[in-house]
Amino acid sequence: MDLVSVIMPTYNVEQFVAEAIESILNQSYSNIEFVIVDDCSTDNTYKICEEYAQNDSRIKLLRNEKNSKIEFSLNRALKNCTGKYVIRMDGDDISDKFRIEIMKNYLDSHEDIKLVGTSAITINTNNEEIGRTIFLSDFSMIKKTCLLKTPVVHIWMTYKYIYDELNGYRKLFATEDYDFILRLITSGYKCSNISDYFGYKIRVNRVGNSSNTYGVKKLKSRWYTANLYKERIKGKFDSYSEEKCSKYIKSFKITEKLYALSNIFLYRAITLKAHKNILGMIFFSFCALISPYQIAYLYETFKYKLLTRGKK
Repeated sequence: MDLVSVIMPTYNVEQFVAEAIESILNQSYSNIEFVIVDDCSTDNTYKICEEYAQNDSRIKLLRNEKNSKIEFSLNRALKNCTGKYVIRMDGDDISDKFRIEIMKNYLDSHEDIKLVGTSAITINTNNEEIGRTIFLSDFSMIKKTCLLKTPVVHIWMTYKYIYDELNGYRKLFATEDYDFILRLITSGYKCSNISDYFGYKIRVNRVGNSSNTYGVKKLKSRWYTANLYKERIKGKFDSYSEEKCSKYIKSFKITEKLYALSNIFLYRAITLKAHKNILGMIFFSFCALISPYQIAYLYETFKYKLLTRGKK
């Protein structure tokens, strides 16, 4: 059996990390190494991880000397991977028991695909399902729509040599995964999703997650990342730098506050939709339009849905 490396960055997720770890340790595919990098959590996250590491030799537990953000933690995890395949996990999410096995089998049977994701279920802090997102499997459609939406959710599986060739993740303010996918595409590789398999549960609206932490800066960082993709399409290279990204994502406090409030309204609309409260969903959807950045995001989402209607 080929060794699969699971990489998981953690930071202040004591409420959820045990369930995340167990969802990996209890996988149907058991030949794994589980590389966990804690980014100096200030709660009991590291202690919980340490207890699991003491009882399962498959876990490699590392801790950063200082809080260094997710890109650093991911790249450190990659440096400590020895598997042929690498699959991502987050410390507050949940993997389906067969996720690794199914994704590995997909890559093994599709030699032209070098990275694969799955569709995903969104859950709240109480593990209640609030939505499902289907990701496209057809690469031509992925390439056509990749500037409108992240084409593969961040918990994909790929080969270790792909990470080595692309030099891991770049620092882009919570859009490091989007940047990696776009760089993979412009490097001539194909990616896909197992569209009919909801193999992963993503926890949303948790205090401390990237949407809450970065807000409008995350959205602007995504646009900056898309611009880098356009540069590479034209000339094979891009002008990326941390300094340029920092300048691009600057925004006014009032803009950030409006976007944060808009996100609260939008999350409320999504929750009400899950509970079949259509009038409430419509009301809070309109409330979410107080932010021009949210309007731009929703327009992109609408355009994406139009282009992908009936597609897989």
